Amino acid sequence: MRGDTHINDCVERRPGNFVLVGAVSSGKTALAQALLGLTGDILKTQAAEFHHNNVIDTPGEFVGRRNYYNALLATIVDVPTILYVQAANTTFFAMPAGLLSVYPDKRIVGVITKIDLPDADIDAACQVLQDNGIAEPYFATSAKTGFGLPTLRRYLLELGNDSMRDARAVDQRRRQGYEGNAA
Repeated sequence: MRGDTHINDCVERRPGNFVLVGAVSSGKTALAQALLGLTGDILKTQAAEFHHNNVIDTPGEFVGRRNYYNALLATIVDVPTILYVQAANTTFFAMPAGLLSVYPDKRIVGVITKIDLPDADIDAACQVLQDNGIAEPYFATSAKTGFGLPTLRRYLLELGNDSMRDARAVDQRRRQGYEGNAA
């Protein structure tokens, strides 16, 4: 992985225009709070939470229960980037096949969380993302230690500076530059 700087080095510039989706307890809320420089208790997300800069934290039930799929689709319609959050200590992929491709113009970024846990397996988590059609780069992170957050934050800030018209070409160039980030 690339060298990391301390989490506070990038806090003044906050990324935006993304939604976090993933299984229950995958670390979406902790990741959102860490990326946005928020502090306080991390509570179970009961409904979509809208933060400044158009950052949306979704409950895991949105991907885990069929009756919430419409709520997920309505929530992500106006957000250009989806962060799919995969916990490093599980090989379960919560998203039903095809749900992430309903809106083909969305960027899907794979983020591996909880890499600080004793049972974390980053390679297995990367394989889960790959097996389910999420392209590299993958970002291994720990909201607890701050590892990987500056790199992910920079990537999201760069995406935010790009127009949607150029998104696919820019993503392709960036994938080549960030490929060394995954373990």
